[in-house]
Amino acid sequence: MDRTVDSIVEAALVARTSARVARLTIWMDFAKEDDGRNSQRFFGAHTWRRTAFAGDYTGLEIQRTLIRRAEASDVPILDRVYITKLLVADGRIFGAYGFDVFDGTGYRIYADAVILAAGGHNRIWRSTSSRRDENTGDSFRLAVEAGGRLRDAELVQFHPSGLIEPENAAGTLVSEAARGQVQAESQWSS
Repeated sequence: MDRTVDSIVEAALVARTSARVARLTIWMDFAKEDDGRNSQRFFGAHTWRRTAFAGDYTGLEIQRTLIRRAEASDVPILDRVYITKLLVADGRIFGAYGFDVFDGTGYRIYADAVILAAGGHNRIWRSTSSRRDENTGDSFRLAVEAGGRLRDAELVQFHPSGLIEPENAAGTLVSEAARGQVQAESQWSS
Protein backbone atom coordinates (compact mmCIF):
# COMPACT_ATOMS: atom_id res chain seq x y z
CA MET A 1 0.00 0.00 0.00
CA ASP A 2 1.30 3.45 -0.92
CA ARG A 3 1.27 5.54 2.25
CA THR A 4 1.71 9.25 2.60
CA VAL A 5 1.91 9.12 6.38
CA ASP A 6 5.34 8.85 7.97
CA SER A 7 4.98 5.77 10.19
CA ILE A 8 7.35 7.17 12.85
CA VAL A 9 5.35 10.39 13.15
CA GLU A 10 2.10 8.42 13.10
CA ALA A 11 3.27 6.16 15.94
CA ALA A 12 4.35 9.16 18.02
CA LEU A 13 1.00 10.90 17.53
CA VAL A 14 -0.98 7.78 18.38
CA ALA A 15 1.14 7.09 21.47
CA ARG A 16 1.04 10.63 22.84
CA THR A 17 -2.28 12.15 21.83
CA SER A 18 -4.47 10.51 24.46
CA ALA A 19 -2.27 11.76 27.32
CA ARG A 20 -2.16 15.27 25.84
CA VAL A 21 -5.94 15.42 25.49
CA ALA A 22 -6.33 14.14 29.07
CA ARG A 23 -4.02 16.91 30.29
CA LEU A 24 -5.92 19.52 28.30
CA THR A 25 -9.16 18.22 29.82
CA ILE A 26 -7.75 18.99 33.28
CA TRP A 27 -6.68 22.48 32.26
CA MET A 28 -9.85 23.70 30.55
CA ASP A 29 -13.60 23.40 30.81
CA PHE A 30 -14.88 21.19 28.03
CA ALA A 31 -18.64 20.67 27.99
CA LYS A 32 -19.48 17.76 30.31
CA GLU A 33 -22.08 15.02 30.52
CA ASP A 34 -23.95 14.47 33.80
CA ASP A 35 -21.50 11.71 34.73
CA GLY A 36 -18.50 14.03 34.28
CA ARG A 37 -17.25 12.71 30.94
CA ASN A 38 -16.49 15.16 28.15
CA SER A 39 -19.53 15.73 25.93
CA GLN A 40 -18.88 14.85 22.32
CA ARG A 41 -20.59 15.93 19.13
CA PHE A 42 -20.32 15.48 15.41
CA PHE A 43 -17.76 17.59 13.63
CA GLY A 44 -17.46 17.96 9.91
CA ALA A 45 -18.47 14.74 8.20
CA HIS A 46 -17.87 12.45 11.19
CA THR A 47 -20.03 9.36 11.46
CA TRP A 48 -19.72 9.18 15.25
CA ARG A 49 -19.75 11.81 17.97
CA ARG A 50 -16.07 12.13 18.80
CA THR A 51 -15.30 15.81 19.20
CA ALA A 52 -15.01 17.32 22.67
CA PHE A 53 -16.03 20.96 22.70
CA ALA A 54 -16.22 24.12 24.78
CA GLY A 55 -19.27 26.01 23.61
CA ASP A 56 -18.98 27.28 20.05
CA TYR A 57 -15.39 28.49 20.40
CA THR A 58 -13.41 25.36 21.18
CA GLY A 59 -10.30 26.39 19.26
CA LEU A 60 -10.26 29.81 20.90
CA GLU A 61 -10.72 28.26 24.35
CA ILE A 62 -7.86 25.82 23.73
CA GLN A 63 -5.68 28.72 22.61
CA ARG A 64 -6.58 30.80 25.68
CA THR A 65 -5.91 27.83 27.96
CA LEU A 66 -2.48 27.16 26.47
CA ILE A 67 -1.58 30.85 26.67
CA ARG A 68 -2.55 30.92 30.37
CA ARG A 69 -0.45 27.80 31.00
CA ALA A 70 2.53 29.30 29.18
CA GLU A 71 2.22 32.57 31.10
CA ALA A 72 2.01 30.66 34.40
CA SER A 73 5.28 28.94 33.45
CA ASP A 74 6.94 32.28 32.59
CA VAL A 75 7.15 31.43 28.88
CA PRO A 76 7.54 34.73 27.01
CA ILE A 77 4.73 35.31 24.51
CA LEU A 78 5.51 37.62 21.61
CA ASP A 79 2.19 37.68 19.80
CA ARG A 80 2.94 40.96 18.01
CA VAL A 81 6.21 39.73 16.47
CA TYR A 82 6.28 38.72 12.80
CA ILE A 83 9.13 36.29 12.12
CA THR A 84 11.02 37.05 8.91
CA LYS A 85 14.02 34.74 9.14
CA LEU A 86 15.22 31.68 11.00
CA LEU A 87 18.72 31.93 12.43
CA VAL A 88 20.95 29.13 11.13
CA ALA A 89 24.57 28.15 11.78
CA ASP A 90 26.30 24.95 10.72
CA GLY A 91 23.03 23.58 9.38
CA ARG A 92 21.19 24.00 12.70
CA ILE A 93 18.44 26.46 13.56
CA PHE A 94 19.15 28.33 16.78
CA GLY A 95 16.45 30.99 16.77
CA ALA A 96 14.58 33.52 14.70
CA TYR A 97 14.58 37.18 13.72
CA GLY A 98 11.44 39.28 13.47
CA PHE A 99 9.87 42.64 14.20
CA ASP A 100 6.97 44.03 16.22
CA VAL A 101 4.13 44.62 13.76
CA PHE A 102 2.96 47.72 15.65
CA ASP A 103 6.13 49.66 16.41
CA GLY A 104 8.78 48.03 14.19
CA THR A 105 11.07 46.99 17.04
CA GLY A 106 13.41 44.23 15.88
CA TYR A 107 13.69 40.96 17.80
CA ARG A 108 16.39 38.34 17.76
CA ILE A 109 15.15 35.26 19.58
CA TYR A 110 17.51 32.45 20.56
CA ALA A 111 16.12 28.96 21.11
CA ASP A 112 17.19 25.35 21.46
CA ALA A 113 14.25 24.33 19.26
CA VAL A 114 11.99 26.14 16.81
CA ILE A 115 8.51 24.96 15.84
CA LEU A 116 6.95 26.48 12.74
CA ALA A 117 3.22 26.75 13.38
CA ALA A 118 2.32 29.55 11.01
CA GLY A 119 -0.79 28.21 9.34
CA GLY A 120 -1.38 26.86 5.89
CA HIS A 121 -0.68 28.12 2.42
CA ASN A 122 -4.02 28.08 0.63
CA ARG A 123 -3.74 31.78 -0.12
CA ILE A 124 -1.96 30.71 -3.30
CA TRP A 125 -5.34 29.66 -4.71
CA ARG A 126 -7.47 32.38 -6.23
CA SER A 127 -10.60 31.19 -4.46
CA THR A 128 -10.49 29.53 -1.06
CA SER A 129 -12.86 28.84 1.81
CA SER A 130 -10.10 29.43 4.35
CA ARG A 131 -8.88 32.75 5.69
CA ARG A 132 -6.56 34.20 3.07
CA ASP A 133 -4.98 36.69 5.48
CA GLU A 134 -3.87 33.88 7.80
CA ASN A 135 -2.81 31.20 5.32
CA THR A 136 0.09 32.85 3.54
CA GLY A 137 2.64 30.02 3.47
CA ASP A 138 5.13 31.94 5.61
CA SER A 139 6.30 28.84 7.45
CA PHE A 140 7.13 27.14 4.15
CA ARG A 141 9.24 30.10 3.05
CA LEU A 142 11.03 30.27 6.40
CA ALA A 143 11.82 26.55 6.29
CA VAL A 144 13.14 26.60 2.71
CA GLU A 145 15.28 29.69 3.30
CA ALA A 146 16.80 27.96 6.34
CA GLY A 147 17.72 24.93 4.24
CA GLY A 148 14.72 22.76 4.98
CA ARG A 149 12.86 20.63 2.47
CA LEU A 150 9.11 20.68 2.01
CA ARG A 151 7.27 17.40 2.02
CA ASP A 152 3.69 16.72 0.95
CA ALA A 153 2.95 20.41 0.41
CA GLU A 154 0.08 19.40 -1.84
CA LEU A 155 -1.84 18.09 1.18
CA VAL A 156 -3.91 21.14 2.05
CA GLN A 157 -6.95 21.42 4.25
CA PHE A 158 -9.47 23.89 2.95
CA HIS A 159 -11.92 24.87 5.65
CA PRO A 160 -15.01 22.82 4.81
CA SER A 161 -17.46 25.40 6.08
CA GLY A 162 -15.86 28.68 5.09
CA LEU A 163 -17.60 31.10 2.76
CA ILE A 164 -16.29 31.60 -0.77
CA GLU A 165 -18.76 34.27 -1.89
CA PRO A 166 -19.30 37.16 -1.78
CA GLU A 167 -15.61 37.81 -2.31
CA ASN A 168 -15.36 40.37 0.50
CA ALA A 169 -16.58 37.67 2.93
CA ALA A 170 -14.41 34.86 1.57
CA GLY A 171 -12.80 32.91 4.37
CA THR A 172 -15.44 33.80 6.94
CA LEU A 173 -15.83 30.61 8.92
CA VAL A 174 -19.05 28.92 9.91
CA SER A 175 -18.67 26.62 12.90
CA GLU A 176 -17.93 23.08 11.74
CA ALA A 177 -19.92 21.95 14.74
CA ALA A 178 -23.07 23.37 13.13
CA ARG A 179 -22.23 21.74 9.82
CA GLY A 180 -21.62 18.32 11.37
CA GLN A 181 -24.73 18.30 13.53
CA VAL A 182 -27.00 19.33 10.65
CA GLN A 183 -25.42 16.79 8.33
CA ALA A 184 -25.75 13.96 10.87
CA GLU A 185 -29.35 14.82 11.70
CA SER A 186 -30.27 14.91 8.00
CA GLN A 187 -28.79 11.40 7.60
CA TRP A 188 -30.94 10.10 10.46
CA SER A 189 -34.14 11.59 9.10
CA SER A 190 -33.81 10.05 5.62
